[in-house]
Amino acid sequence: MELVLRGDIKDGNHNQRRHWRTTAKLNREWKEKALLEWMSLGCPVFTGRVKVSFIAYRGRHLDYCNLHGSLCLKAAIDGLKGKAFTDDSPKYLEWGTVLQVTGKEYRTHPTLLMRIEAVEGEP
Repeated sequence: MELVLRGDIKDGNHNQRRHWRTTAKLNREWKEKALLEWMSLGCPVFTGRVKVSFIAYRGRHLDYCNLHGSLCLKAAIDGLKGKAFTDDSPKYLEWGTVLQVTGKEYRTHPTLLMRIEAVEGEP
């Protein structure tokens, strides 16, 4: 299953100084984006273990710490836990790859592609 989430994951950079309320709002927005996209796909549910991978499409490269540590990735997963998959603990969720694709065409419309797939050998 692939979810297309509109927005720039740089917004979730932990190095940005922001008020806790702003961080909470950003977290809520990315949870809602993931949930609404999942609902638009018919609410598929995974039983057993899943692997979650991300591809960020944006205008410029992020360094790998900011790419992997973005609040937006965690919020997208949190928006789906208990719904699309059981939980985000290592027992139920495996992190896949986190990649980025950059180019001028993504400057004005950055997007995060979230791919969720069942782990082989699991129900």
